[in-house]
Amino acid sequence: MKKNCLFIRFLKWLFPWKGDSAGEVVRKLVFLLATIVFLSSVGYLSYYFYQRYQSAQTATEISQIYHQEGAVGPNAPLPPGYQEKFRSLYTINPDVKGWITIPGTTIDYPVLQSIDNNDYLRKNLYRGYDVNGTPFLDYRDVISPEEQSDNLIIYGHHMKFDGVFGVLIHYNDLSFYQEHPTITFDSVYQDMQWKVLAGFYVNTRPQDDNGYVFDYQNYIDLSDPERFNDYIDQITKRSVITTNVDVQYGDKLLTLSTCADEFKGGRFVVVARLVRPEEDPTPDVSQATYNPTPVYPEIWYQLYPNTPRPSSK
Repeated sequence: MKKNCLFIRFLKWLFPWKGDSAGEVVRKLVFLLATIVFLSSVGYLSYYFYQRYQSAQTATEISQIYHQEGAVGPNAPLPPGYQEKFRSLYTINPDVKGWITIPGTTIDYPVLQSIDNNDYLRKNLYRGYDVNGTPFLDYRDVISPEEQSDNLIIYGHHMKFDGVFGVLIHYNDLSFYQEHPTITFDSVYQDMQWKVLAGFYVNTRPQDDNGYVFDYQNYIDLSDPERFNDYIDQITKRSVITTNVDVQYGDKLLTLSTCADEFKGGRFVVVARLVRPEEDPTPDVSQATYNPTPVYPEIWYQLYPNTPRPSSK
């Protein structure tokens, strides 16, 4: 009986009750609302960090499978020309197209490719839901034993704490570039090293840039010299860092794309070129400098009005 009495007293203290003054009703309602908001926030944060924990565990597992070349179930027959080191990943998911690593950073992931650019936004190698998604190759790109597109474009989320492609944003810093001037992207058919050429911001919202958008993602076929040179000119004048890495018509390119938080619809893009046969894979980073007036999207100058503009766009 005493317990029931205490319970009733607790309910009267917590919830609006007959006989309560208007002020008391307001106090209780405010308290209840604050409690609901607090518990909802705790629940959301718990779920948020649990998802990221699960994603990190999956990423670690996949990395171990690749780097240790561990067998996973019955090995599937490999297509002609396929590298043996990708056998286990191919057994899990034949959509695998390669593995990307930036030495000394957290970027160390498989690269997948589907029939569109939406499939792996929130899926992992196992095709299960993953809040971090998986880096993926543009669906229009070609990687085969006989052919490779002129510009391989790989997309990845910009997650907190440099998750997935979050590291790329640091290529706006000269010292970071000098410490990480090369990228390894091995396709399922060949091993490849790449020298970083440029890192720049772009906008995907025409209304924020006088109707203009640099559609870097559409420069895949660069077989026409004029189009190739136009792309190189566009990325060079936009690059935050002047790397002084030489590039010439016929070079294969690698473009990495992730979101930028500095403005809505922003992207940060890193472009690298394939190391040529017999070439020293390590660039001379001592010649790299900050670009004093890189071309930013118009929205950048609105948000950061003290940014110097180049003489011409």
